[in-house]
Amino acid sequence: MIRSGQSRFQQMFRACQAASLLLVLIMATSDPVSAQRVRARYIDPTFTLVLGGGGGVTKYFGEFTDQNFGTVFQAYAKFFLIPEVSVQIDAGFGNYVYNRRNKEKFQGNYFRQFHYDPLFNNATSFRDPAVWKESMKTNSMSFVELRGVLNFFPRRYFNPYLSIGMGMFSYTNSDVEDSENGTRRLEVLPNGKLFYVIDPANAGNKTGPAASDLESGYDNLTVVPIGLGFDILINRRMALNLDFTYRIVLGRGNDYLDGFGREVLENFQRIDPSTNIHQDESSDAWGTITIGVQVYLLGQR
Repeated sequence: MIRSGQSRFQQMFRACQAASLLLVLIMATSDPVSAQRVRARYIDPTFTLVLGGGGGVTKYFGEFTDQNFGTVFQAYAKFFLIPEVSVQIDAGFGNYVYNRRNKEKFQGNYFRQFHYDPLFNNATSFRDPAVWKESMKTNSMSFVELRGVLNFFPRRYFNPYLSIGMGMFSYTNSDVEDSENGTRRLEVLPNGKLFYVIDPANAGNKTGPAASDLESGYDNLTVVPIGLGFDILINRRMALNLDFTYRIVLGRGNDYLDGFGREVLENFQRIDPSTNIHQDESSDAWGTITIGVQVYLLGQR
């Protein structure tokens, strides 16, 4: 569990380094004279409304965490209650990407869910090389969040900040949407829909059925965004923004972003009690690294 967390943050750290380098290059092309003028003046952002937008990359964290990144586009509005504290609402959409692959710890669970029965001339046992074939997956997502923001140097041209909040997160699991006419080995669908596990050792006979534990709305969940960012003024009305946000997903279905996790293993366990849930199973999560431009309105600057 600890090793998995370290891997997540190591990957985010490497991505942060790349984004920071890109921001430095952008700043190198901005107007230095304008920046000097901003630095020389006292800036009070109290009651200032800020509108911003931008884009960047997403990073999935779960059973199939790897080096792949998706894309995200977002817009936000921020209001300074006092210089040090502001509130922000943001919304965005995009996708997350991962390389789905088998692992020894999954044992037969991966085989049962993601591979067809022998009647389709595919994998015939857990040891069949076809079981270990990798598959690149791209799932769509969207979100709306409300955050509180703590500004460290709000009266200066360079303002680092921390943010935390809560919002709604919606995703589309491609394995559920693209059921391939029922030929998948497992369908764990909402509303208690039945699913069957194909027994590869018994000429493709079905074992089951059993009802899924996933309720309707499993793919609309609560998310807790925790962010670190920087506002860098270009002039008195515009700034560049660099933001790194890690999102904790809550609720039933929070380990199903990749179509494989605790809910799946629980269903298998009801059919085959010898299949245990691994202790290192944890909920999925995702993060973003974004670069954008923001405009300051209404306030005295």
